[in-house]
Amino acid sequence: MKGGKSNDDHSKNNKRKLAVNNTTTTKLKTANDPNKPMRPLSPFFMFMTEFRRRFQEEHPHNKSIATMGKAGGTKWKAMSDAVSSTCFNMFIGIKTSDWI
Repeated sequence: MKGGKSNDDHSKNNKRKLAVNNTTTTKLKTANDPNKPMRPLSPFFMFMTEFRRRFQEEHPHNKSIATMGKAGGTKWKAMSDAVSSTCFNMFIGIKTSDWI
């Protein structure tokens, strides 16, 4: 045949492609250590744990987690550096003492 591929060439290309696809390696997962210490909370999450408690006391009928999160985020952004530095100082203290 002029200009066309023969069936032999086509089947050889498919075999090569199949051979490449079959040689993939899989990663083995390492076992998680249950005694491994957890990483400390970031300053924002430290703030949010306290903010959630206060927000629940002020708004006991609010069941929306999104509303609580949005209110906490806007308050975090509006805080001055002096107030937010207390969260950062607590984070640094916990990070240096507990986390290795």
